[in-house]
Amino acid sequence: PIDTEVISEQANDHAIRTALEAEGIAVTDDAYAAANAYAVACFAPDAYASIIWRLASNDAGIARRAYTRFHAEDRLAARGGIELRPGIADLIPALHARGLLLGLAANQPLRVVAELDSHGIGRYFAHREVSGHHGYRKPDVRIFLRACEDLQVDPEECVMVGDRIDTDAIIADVRAVMRTNE
Repeated sequence: PIDTEVISEQANDHAIRTALEAEGIAVTDDAYAAANAYAVACFAPDAYASIIWRLASNDAGIARRAYTRFHAEDRLAARGGIELRPGIADLIPALHARGLLLGLAANQPLRVVAELDSHGIGRYFAHREVSGHHGYRKPDVRIFLRACEDLQVDPEECVMVGDRIDTDAIIADVRAVMRTNE
């Protein structure tokens, strides 16, 4: 939860609407809000795919084409980088100063590590790998096991802090997930 993703989520919402409009589906604000609420309520493993599926009225062909269009656009680059949450630039060094080992476990491209460095907080992460380094993407438990290995700690000694229902909430108790996958 270092990144607010406000601009990113607005870009995602726009890209989904645009992809569906290309398929002849006009999306009202109420319909979009209902599809988003459904994705959250059912703990969709891919919230964007769930939103598109609902808005495409469960038409597999339309949903597949819209999802492909949605993913064809590099919205991360278009938004101009990460958006630090208020207070995070002070919190990360404070946690590090208390002796906590910090590690990244994010579904992000390689450039995010350099962006954290440019914001002055990257140096506080002892594990500096994201999915762009090794290909593991949350909720794949291997992204966390890789971080534990690099930090030289047991999974039982770790706490994962996340902010996304589709990739983080389903693994909120990372210790239990890691134990079941050993």
